[in-house]
This record gives sequence, C-alpha cells and structure tokens, in this order.
Amino acid sequence: MTRIKVSHQTLEEAKKLHQSGKLLSAIEIYQALLETESDNPNLYQLTAMAYYQNQEYQHAVTHYKKAIALSPKTSLLYVHLGNVYKTMQQHDLARENYQLALKITPTQCLALHNLGVIAYHQGDIKLAINYYQEAIKYQPGYIDAHYHLAICFLKTGESKKAATLLQETIRLCPRHFSALFMLGIEHMRAENYFSAIETFQSAQQIDTDHLELQINLGHCFFHTKQYPYARDCYRYALQLKPDDKELHFNLGVLAEKENFEDHAINHYLNTLNIDPHYYPAHYNIALVFLIKQHPSKAKKHLEAALSLKSDNQNIKFMLAAIEKDPRLKAAPQEHVKNLFDQYADYYDKHMLEALDYQLPGQILSFYHKLYGINKESKLNILDLGCGTGLAAEKFKPYAKNLTGVDISTNMLAHARLKDFYQHLVLDDVINFLKTHQEQFDLILAADTLIYFGELDTIFEWIATRLSTGGKCLFNLEEGSKSPYIVDQSGRFLHHPSYINQLIEKNNLKLIRATTAISRQQNNQSVSSLLYCMEKSLA
Repeated sequence: MTRIKVSHQTLEEAKKLHQSGKLLSAIEIYQALLETESDNPNLYQLTAMAYYQNQEYQHAVTHYKKAIALSPKTSLLYVHLGNVYKTMQQHDLARENYQLALKITPTQCLALHNLGVIAYHQGDIKLAINYYQEAIKYQPGYIDAHYHLAICFLKTGESKKAATLLQETIRLCPRHFSALFMLGIEHMRAENYFSAIETFQSAQQIDTDHLELQINLGHCFFHTKQYPYARDCYRYALQLKPDDKELHFNLGVLAEKENFEDHAINHYLNTLNIDPHYYPAHYNIALVFLIKQHPSKAKKHLEAALSLKSDNQNIKFMLAAIEKDPRLKAAPQEHVKNLFDQYADYYDKHMLEALDYQLPGQILSFYHKLYGINKESKLNILDLGCGTGLAAEKFKPYAKNLTGVDISTNMLAHARLKDFYQHLVLDDVINFLKTHQEQFDLILAADTLIYFGELDTIFEWIATRLSTGGKCLFNLEEGSKSPYIVDQSGRFLHHPSYINQLIEKNNLKLIRATTAISRQQNNQSVSSLLYCMEKSLA
C-alpha cells in the first residue's frame, strides 16, 4: 500500500472525505496519520467514528478505548463508546459507559438520554422517565428527550402529559415528523378529529409517502364526514400498499355512505380476493346485495360469514329471512341495533336522496286529512323507533312534549343534534312501553313495526300507553299471507285482517287505513299501509 504523507492538510482532506460519506478513504488516511500520531485522542475518536458509521463496530470499540486511554476524563468519549455498544445490543456495557460519563460530567445530557432509551427498551418506563427528565432539566431544549419522554407517558397512559411534550417537541423542531404523527394519533384517540387532521397535514408536508399517516388522515376525514378527502387518502395509501385488505374495505364503506352501492360491492370483492375469510367484507357485501334485492348473492356471503362466526344470531336471522322461514316472529334486537348503528351516519342522505323517502310526510298528510291542521292543540307525542328524527321533524309543531325511543345509539346521537325532542331514550320499544308509565296523546311508529312479525304484545302496550282519545299512527307493508311473513330483506309483511283483529282485541278503534308511497327502491315505488287507530272511551 502506498504510504500517505502525513500533514495537517492531509487530516483536513480526511475530514472532508469523512463528511462526504467516503468512509473507507477517510479511514485509510486516519490510520496512516495514527502511525505517527499514536498519542492523539482526537484522531482515534475520528477513526472510531468513521468505523462506527461504516458499521465496523468492533474496530470502533477498539479505537474509542484507545482514545479513552489517552483522555480518560473526556466524558463524551464514554458516551460514544456506549453508543457503539448500544447499537451492538450490548446494553450492559453501554449502560456502564454512560454511567462513567456521568461520573465525570453529571450534566452529560446525551448520556442521560441514552440511559433512558435503554431503560425504555428493557421495559423500565419509570426509570426511563427519570433519565429523560434529568436530561431536560440540564438542557431544556433537548428535542429528543422531550419526544422520548412523551412516548413514555403514552406508554403509562398519561396522554395529557404526552400531548404537552409532543407540542413542545414540535415547538423546538417544527418539522419533527414523529412528534407530529404521534400528536395526530393522540388527537384521534381523544376524538379531536379536526385537530388531528391539521396535525397530520403538517406531518404530510414532511413525508407524503408515509402509509400509516395516509391511513389515519383518511380515518379522520371519514369521522368528520369529509368522504371525498377520506377516499383520496385511502386511494393514495393503496398505491403504497396495494394488497391492504382494510383499505379496500374502507373504500367499500365510503362508497356505501355515498350511495355508490356497485362501487361498494367492487371494493368488498377486492377485499375478499386478498383475504377470502375476512368476515366484515362478507357481512357488508351481503347487506348491500339485500338492499339491491339480490338475495341469492347475499345468501352466499352470509353463509361464508356464518362459517367464520357460527354463533352469530344476526346472520342466522338474515339467512332465515331469505328463506322466508315462517317460524320467525321478529328481527333480533341485536340485528336491528347493529343495522342502524352502521346505517346512522348516512341514513338521512340515503333515505331522502337515494330512496326518495316520503313516509314521514305521508303520515303527516294522513293526519291532516283526518284532523285538519290545528297547531294550537299541543300534544304529548311518543315516537317509537324514532331513528334520526325524520318523523319528529314533521310533527314537532303539534307537540308540547316529544319523546323519542330507539335501540340504536348512533341513530339517537343524530336525533339529538336536531333538537326536536324533549326526551330521547335508548331502549327497545316494547320494554319502553312496559316500563314507562306515562300516557301519550299521539304515538307514532314510522317504519318500526315492520321489524316485528308478531304484534300482539306491542299492540297491547300501545293501547295501555295511549291516553283516552289518544291516537296511534303507524305503517306496515302488506303481505298476502295471514298473519304475517318475513321478507327476504328481514322486514315483515302483515295481512290487514291480522291488524284488524289486534285493533279489536285491544279495544281500540280503527279510524282509517289507506295506502301511500313510502319510498323508491330499485326504480320502483314501494307502498305502505297507513293506519290510524284511537283509544276511545270505555
């Protein structure tokens, strides 16, 4: 090997090579210089650092030890040697050298910080917190210590402390991607979705191609009902990970919410192509096929879903409904709850726009024809199966008190936002009628009784809860078989003779029955039977 002539100029040349990443060339010069300057600790340190960066860790250890032997009171050398051992996963030796550094310089923040890193990875979060806090005490602007202390507090569930530290990290370093990302996650956990969006978008300016960032930003747009933006995020994430089944599934859910049922089906099929055993996709695509009145296709996916969750009563009910099993008496409560909890966020849009839902207006017109438009006489009104409050919107002018009851938490959340009701109750309608003693002047049941086949019990309790002279307005879908039969959609069709028998049996008076168009389904008008019955004087 050609001998390198040693000079100050040569050292500067080696440093430039080192800084530009030409490590082997720099090491060659450093080693040549060490032949004549074997008592130079700085030169050993430079050589060790170059070996470390070139991932030649044992050579790095050797040269740091030689530097320490020449300059044993230089605490930073122990820190650097500790870093090499930490990289080599020799944590005991790393810890030993950091502690030696602290004996020389108790305020050595890098040693404190790295002791915190080792403690964290070994599961001693409390000790890690102590080390990070010590580092920040001596160096308040220590960015990494703030960030890693925040991560510790996330681990211990102290989210407020964590958020404060993440914000401080970002203040010290506005382009700290990890701090921005984790702060966005914390905003999401607290359901502060708009704050999360703002934070994620700041992180996005630093790293556009971060998969988890795109997914979580999409989730935030989804929760804030900014569906086009959510879709853009999920699609971009799919470019980064085309075989992610959950991204395809999320796009299917979005398509449903925007009433693009065919697109939803395609996305769910893409999900199942990736994972044929993905239960949520089988379940959701079955529901879409039922909406589109393709029961045979729905049945295929329901059977696949049932094979994955054999004890699921909702799926068993839907399969029995497709077969029109005459033994069915009502939709299971859990089925109705799950159905409308999932449906709630896009219920109004889908019903009013896609299905041209007219039933609440038809019931109000029916009421006007019977009793005229008299808004002076205020009524105590009960809305059974109130949903998001579409019927309440029509009848609020007639109410002195309006009570809504529904089994779906999410539907009630939307109803609450409209401020139509004085009282909203989470309960199934029969249990509410049994347990609440209040009497009502008017009971509404818009698209509620269709989820019951056997109506004997509910009629008995409606009669009990009506005040004398009180009215009940409700709708049903007509069936040709008495007393009732389940439809493939899971709704029940009732024969008029059965309803007439129930009215008479419970000492109620039929005021009038008529038919009206309630909605559009697959470009066809769907009619309902509208009933008004009254509790007369005994």
